[in-house]
Amino acid sequence: MMYTVLPDGSPVPQGIALYAPPPPLPNNSRPLTPGTVVYGPPPAGAPMVYGPPPPNFSIPFIPMGVLHCNVPEHHNLENEVSRLEDIMQHLKSKKREERWMRASKRQSEKEMEELHHNIDDLLQEKKSLECEVEELHRTVQKRQQQKDFIDGNVESLMTELEIEKSLKHHEDIVDEIECIEKTLLKRRSELREADQLLAEAESELSCTKEKTKNAVEKFTDAKRSLLQTESDAEELERRAQETAVNLVKADQQLRSLQADAKDLEQHKIKQEEILKEINKIVAAKDSDFQCLSKKKEKLTEELQKLQKDTEMAERNEDHHLQVLKESEVLLQAKRAELEKLKSQVTSQQQEMAVLDRQLGHKKEELHLLQGSMVQAKADLQEALRLGETEVTEKCNHIREVKSLLEELSFQKGELNVQISERKTQLTLIKQEIEKEEENLQVVLRQMSKHKTELKNILDMLQLENHELQGLKLQHDQRVSELEKTQVAVLEEKLELENLQQISQQQKGEIEWQKQLLERDKREIERMTAESRALQSCVECLSKEKEDLQEKCDIWEKKLAQTKRVLAAAEENSKMEQSNLEKLELNVRKLQQELDQLNRDKLSLHNDISAMQQQLQEKREAVNSLQEELANVQDHLNLAKQDLLHTTKHQDVLLSEQTRLQKDISEWANRFEDCQKEEETKQQQLQVLQNEIEENKLKLAQQEMMFQRLQKERESEESKLETSKVTLKEQQHQLEKELTDQKSKLDQVLSKVLAAEERVRTLQEEERWCESLEKTLSQTKRQLSEREQQLVEKSGELLALQKEADSMRADFSLLRNQFLTERKKAEKQVASLKEALKIQRSQLEKNLLQAKRAELEKLKSQVTSQQQEMAVLDRQLGHKKEELHLLQGSMVQAKADLQEALRLGETEVTEKCNHIREVKSLLEELSFQKGELNVQISERKTQLTLIKQEI
Repeated sequence: MMYTVLPDGSPVPQGIALYAPPPPLPNNSRPLTPGTVVYGPPPAGAPMVYGPPPPNFSIPFIPMGVLHCNVPEHHNLENEVSRLEDIMQHLKSKKREERWMRASKRQSEKEMEELHHNIDDLLQEKKSLECEVEELHRTVQKRQQQKDFIDGNVESLMTELEIEKSLKHHEDIVDEIECIEKTLLKRRSELREADQLLAEAESELSCTKEKTKNAVEKFTDAKRSLLQTESDAEELERRAQETAVNLVKADQQLRSLQADAKDLEQHKIKQEEILKEINKIVAAKDSDFQCLSKKKEKLTEELQKLQKDTEMAERNEDHHLQVLKESEVLLQAKRAELEKLKSQVTSQQQEMAVLDRQLGHKKEELHLLQGSMVQAKADLQEALRLGETEVTEKCNHIREVKSLLEELSFQKGELNVQISERKTQLTLIKQEIEKEEENLQVVLRQMSKHKTELKNILDMLQLENHELQGLKLQHDQRVSELEKTQVAVLEEKLELENLQQISQQQKGEIEWQKQLLERDKREIERMTAESRALQSCVECLSKEKEDLQEKCDIWEKKLAQTKRVLAAAEENSKMEQSNLEKLELNVRKLQQELDQLNRDKLSLHNDISAMQQQLQEKREAVNSLQEELANVQDHLNLAKQDLLHTTKHQDVLLSEQTRLQKDISEWANRFEDCQKEEETKQQQLQVLQNEIEENKLKLAQQEMMFQRLQKERESEESKLETSKVTLKEQQHQLEKELTDQKSKLDQVLSKVLAAEERVRTLQEEERWCESLEKTLSQTKRQLSEREQQLVEKSGELLALQKEADSMRADFSLLRNQFLTERKKAEKQVASLKEALKIQRSQLEKNLLQAKRAELEKLKSQVTSQQQEMAVLDRQLGHKKEELHLLQGSMVQAKADLQEALRLGETEVTEKCNHIREVKSLLEELSFQKGELNVQISERKTQLTLIKQEI
């Protein structure tokens, strides 16, 4: 390619051509053919070669279809005009999507008016020149007439002709200077406008670059957030399925726990019946022992009477011995036998004393046993009462867990519905984002095109600046040459002052526009600050939602712990059922032993009654002996028979005494066994009491945990309420701000920076959408944390179930102990069972009520969370609607910009047409100038002819 200007702006010297590669062209333009001439400098950094021009080209290089001025100094100006026309055509194709068309339209209208004024001035000057020419003709005619009358005045006429020629030449020079100055002023104004437009285009390019970068980053963030939301939705579905499985398991566990609770209530009823039977047996034993003590006293009295009777009999015998010495020989055997009887009686008395002592010991042991039984009874009652309270609490807890599970199942359904809705919303959002990405790609392509076009415009403007500098140098030279024409210069100065005033007015308008732009920028900054404040509020809300999610996770963990405790309670209930069965066996055994003891008591009573009868018989025998002793002499044979009978009775009594001693030893062994059993039972009761105390402590801890959880729930509810209030306030503020923004956007649409503000609002709203998506992810995290809390509660339930299993084991031990006693008190057990059934029904009612209350609480929490989710969904819907509105506004802004570009194109075409008209006028003026020159030359020839004639 061949260029006409050096890179520094100076023209290429005559006879030399500048060769360089072609300049960068826009995408839509055609490539330049090699060998074409570019009227301007080569591109920056391109390699250059200096050489002779081709033979086909003329020097200077003037394109085809350009009119040539007769003045040799104007050839460069015509080249510049042609080059500027090419530049204007190039700018016409490049200035379609710029926002300064209205200002350019106004300026073009002003320029058109100025050009019309200039044309009018030129026409007036032309008329004045014609008038002057006519006056010159008149003067010439007058001079000729004077020449006819006057001879010898040829020299004066020649001087006048020279003066006229100089005046004409001066007028021609003045006209040329005026044209040059007008063209210079126009070029200066055009260059200023081009500089302003370039500065605005550069600023807009930088802003659009930043906006495109921000938009690309935001869309990437939106894609990431969408992927995160999809993953969160999948996790929610998976967790919902897990919760459904856990709900089914929990239902099964609740049913098993209910069965265990029923069994525990039956066991409780049985234990109460067993205790009642034991109390009755103890009372019967006390009455039996009292009867035995009374019988013992009676026997001691009878023995004393017998001793007295024996003493009286001895005295009577001594008296009879003294009286009946003759019967001593006969009665020696009887005396020996009586001495044996005495020894036996003494031994029996000693044995009775031993028995008395043993009876005293047994009474003391019975009193101790009664006290221990009373204490054991009280301990058992306390243990049963604690067990009943624990059972009621566990039943309540089970009901609460059941209600919680039902609410969770309901929540699961609602969450599934919400997830499906969110999926549909996500698909719609994805489609919208894809559309916006396509639009942004189109905008980026257009921006790249504008960028390249603006770079080319900058290069062309630089070339024009260099050319204008050359023109300024030429103008300075011309001013130095035209110092003689001061009057014309003063007039031109006045015109320049007018132009300066116009430029100052334009500057004032530009400054006013700058002030408007600054105001708009301030408003934009204020909007950005408000958006930042809103973002900070949204971040605070997201933090609060994260806290809520953590609390939900804690609740889910607690639910898992409660489920574990329920499982443990079920196991404990099973163990307790087995223990109760063992206790029932022990109770039956004890009842059998008590029956045996009662039978032994009856046998003892029978033996005592037999002994009393025997003692009465002995008394009768003693009386008979006294009567016989009174009648010894008469009835010795009868006395012998009576003695034999008494000896037989004594043998029977001795055998009975031995048998009684054996029975007493057996009873003593039995009492020792009972004492050992009581000691073991007391130890077991102490163990049970310790376990009950531990359970009480655990229950107290659990109550503290429940209270703390309730407080946390209340605090969470208060926080949720505050967050709701803040969200509502923010919604109102956002609505107000949106209305303000809409009004401002409507106002700014008429301005140049409407698209920028809308893009910024879109960015802010996209950030807000991102924050909302973050809040959604945080709410999902909170739901997952709630699920973890439920899992923890199920774990607590399992722990409670384990504790119930331990209690069941303890109850199984008690059952094994009381099974022996259960057989003896079946009737009482039946009555106790009925009472326990009633209590069980009451406990079940209480548990169901407690569970319902807890379920209602959880339902209220879930409903509050659902309401929050609904509020968030509504906010998202509002934001989506706002995004749609903003997209519509962007589309409208694009349409407005396209209309503005179309108007700018029309204005450019009008300007080009106006420039062509001006060119045609200039051509006409140049043609008229040529005609005037021809006329002047003709007049000169005429004058020369006149001179010759003279």
